[in-house]
Amino acid sequence: MLELAALAVYLEYASLYPNRSGGQVAYLEQAYPRPAFLFPTTYAFFTATLSSSSNAVVLARYIFRAAGHTATEWENKGLAMSAYTILAIGCLVSTRWSIRATNIISAAKVIILVFIVISGFVVLGGGTRVKDPHANFRGSFTDVHPSGNGVVNRGVSINR
Repeated sequence: MLELAALAVYLEYASLYPNRSGGQVAYLEQAYPRPAFLFPTTYAFFTATLSSSSNAVVLARYIFRAAGHTATEWENKGLAMSAYTILAIGCLVSTRWSIRATNIISAAKVIILVFIVISGFVVLGGGTRVKDPHANFRGSFTDVHPSGNGVVNRGVSINR
């Protein structure tokens, strides 16, 4: 339902401003032109501090997990802040190279996702030594309650 509301907002923005394409910042600039750059700057600040900083913390957890190190909270926060700082400096030094790096990382993510999808179909088709490939699909929704809390809690608990 939330996705449909977001789709309705974007359809309205696209129909109001047909000559301007882009993400939320482009539409905010057009929808609220005065004071100049208030909404785009505010949006960029909140996106950088709230969304990206949590991604840096998750990145630090994954790096420590891949290294086999049980990190303290301060080590986790320190690695997250250093990774975030290095990426911010890279974006400030050269926009061209930061966009290229983003494109390379995005291409790698797409390739990995395609590999995961193909390997899932191979397992479901019986092309591996997995004894019961359909076991994960049995009883998937037995403990489901009609609220979003369970979905959010399970999503958070997976990352720990």
